[in-house]
Amino acid sequence: MDIILFFAVGVSFVIFICIPYLGYLLPNRYGYRKIGIALGSTLAVFVMHIIYPEPLQKLFFTKNDARELLALQDLRTQHEFQVTENEYNQWDWPSQRLVLNIDLQDKALLTEQIRSSLKFIKKGDSIPDIKLADRYFGNAEIIRYETQNALICKSLIPAQEDNYAPMWLMTSVSKTENRLEVVKWYDD
Repeated sequence: MDIILFFAVGVSFVIFICIPYLGYLLPNRYGYRKIGIALGSTLAVFVMHIIYPEPLQKLFFTKNDARELLALQDLRTQHEFQVTENEYNQWDWPSQRLVLNIDLQDKALLTEQIRSSLKFIKKGDSIPDIKLADRYFGNAEIIRYETQNALICKSLIPAQEDNYAPMWLMTSVSKTENRLEVVKWYDD
């Protein structure tokens, strides 16, 4: 057990310290100190992004990204909103959870968009499973239904060229709060 821990600390030292330091040291040795600093910093950020991508994904997530996720389910907002939570899970299974604070007009608009759907399932009715004829190409399947506390839009979007698996997307509009929750995960 101790040898595994020693090996893990050694590999971490090489990855996080030695590689960026070599990026700095080589140009600095030939008189290009600023290039060495830039190269070492770039390598450090790149290594961190490869090993632990969550902070950079949170940093570069925008409100337009949230709007694009909603547009995949034919949902839209008209006013500004606040992203109050943005959680990524890279380790168990790639997923993302967003919580947005929306105003009353957007809540009413989203409620109307979900309830006016042709495939809307009222509270108490059975909710069918979503199945795709072709998991990798084809059209998305969307169901919209009502629960005790929320209106939910759940969809399965086939993988396209650059995705490796079909994507599940579930949007939940709270009935009691001005809150919208979006959860995205990938199928196996």
